[in-house]
Amino acid sequence: MKLGLNVSSNLYHDNYSLAINGSTQYINADTVAGDINKLKGTFSAWARIDGTMSANGRVIMASTDSSNQMYIQYHNAAEEWRFLYLAGGVSKQAVRATDAESDGLWYHLAMTWDIAEDDLKGYVNGTLVQTKTGLGTWSGTIDECYLGSNTLASSQYLKGNINEVSIFDDVADVSLLYNGGNPVDISN
Repeated sequence: MKLGLNVSSNLYHDNYSLAINGSTQYINADTVAGDINKLKGTFSAWARIDGTMSANGRVIMASTDSSNQMYIQYHNAAEEWRFLYLAGGVSKQAVRATDAESDGLWYHLAMTWDIAEDDLKGYVNGTLVQTKTGLGTWSGTIDECYLGSNTLASSQYLKGNINEVSIFDDVADVSLLYNGGNPVDISN
């Protein structure tokens, strides 16, 4: 499955990316939520954080409830990207800590999860930054999917830009996504 948000043929041209204002704007993608594979998949997106962002902001999230969710998030206080898979209350989070994310540059972010392999992997710019094991068991059906917001904590809006968002129902080749692969053509 592919979300299909490809808002630019030129990723670095700001006029064609989704600009999220950090307080009220987000994209509701609930129509694809039920198709997200909670057992195995990939989230992929390009994001740029506005240097004045003062709170945490989700790039992409999917959830059933507060005990069952997955997301890619920028954590402002720690200045880091976080990749989380929370299932049945068991939280596994891959983190990439750095102070560079608020520098106004574009970053390719991807996370993969695979229950059978028992791993969550977080990637920044095509590089694996962390792997976590010990994933829990998802309860319920995914019924929410948002870009730029966390519906479970309304104060967590992204302030910046999002582009080239894809959701796969399998573990995708992240290096291919980062190195210019067209999300439409990538399959495993």
